Amino acid sequence: VMDDYCGFTKLKQYIESQGTHNKIAIFGNLPDAFPLINYTNSDYALRYSGVWLACGIESYRKGGEPISQKTEEILKKAEDFYINGIIDDFKRNKPAIVIINTSTTNNCINLQNLSKEHPDFAKEWQKYSLSSTINTTKKDPVTYEIYLNNTVQK
Repeated sequence: VMDDYCGFTKLKQYIESQGTHNKIAIFGNLPDAFPLINYTNSDYALRYSGVWLACGIESYRKGGEPISQKTEEILKKAEDFYINGIIDDFKRNKPAIVIINTSTTNNCINLQNLSKEHPDFAKEWQKYSLSSTINTTKKDPVTYEIYLNNTVQK
């Protein structure tokens, strides 16, 4: 049932409580991101559909195999491309709501660390504050942190 999947109902209700037609950024492998975006009449604020690239890079680096200098250079370029896209999307699209799946297996990018490492992102991230936490109680429990952009009017 869609309503029970990944806390869909709770997330939908929260987004709807924030007004209509919000720009939303979702970090995590949230399988129902686009039904959630569609059902709440919102816009997706990121160019990436999830954190699969960041997870892939992290997984490859932690795989236990030695990584050549050339491979590490390729991974670094991919990582920089991904991060610069996120920074650009925050500057350009100014998401009203940011949803983060805090599950360690699903969240391969830490926005707090990103803000420490990238001053351009820190400037954008300082506009957000934690507004709510939503926990699911299904087979694979997940916690979502929801941040609101303090500079966006409802």
